Amino acid sequence: MKPLRQIVDAHSQLYRLSCSPSLIELLLKAHGLVSQDFYELQNQYQNENVGLTCFGNRKMQGLYIHCHDESKGQSFLDRLQELLKEGHTVALYCVNPDGHGCHGWLVDGVRGGRLYLLSKGSELGNGEGHQTVESTLQVNSGKSDRRITDLIYGTIQDE
Repeated sequence: MKPLRQIVDAHSQLYRLSCSPSLIELLLKAHGLVSQDFYELQNQYQNENVGLTCFGNRKMQGLYIHCHDESKGQSFLDRLQELLKEGHTVALYCVNPDGHGCHGWLVDGVRGGRLYLLSKGSELGNGEGHQTVESTLQVNSGKSDRRITDLIYGTIQDE
């Protein structure tokens, strides 16, 4: 499997509001289930702000997309740490650093109490969607410095 950074660098977010389809495409690419030029989901939804619910708990291209439900008693952060220990590629949505809106990220690792996150910029017409964006999320004592709003991961399932 290619390093996650290499997969993200080669990907693009094609539309301003195609964060969720872009994130699912990245998960599919990380699992080696689609080619690097796969943009079917972004082209289908374009600027519809569809969120993750239309993708969650269903199979796409051989990958079953699991959405964590915090109401079942396990926090996003606890589940995230569990999934990373199990070797899963994990994606999350968290509140932006400025406190306005959310964005989707792939977790590229944990070092020194920080989650390292990778994503693509929202395309505004100037090539932002081709740029890899990095962020970190402080995770200490079971809390994070920004609220995680969604957590997804995939498992490969035969057709």
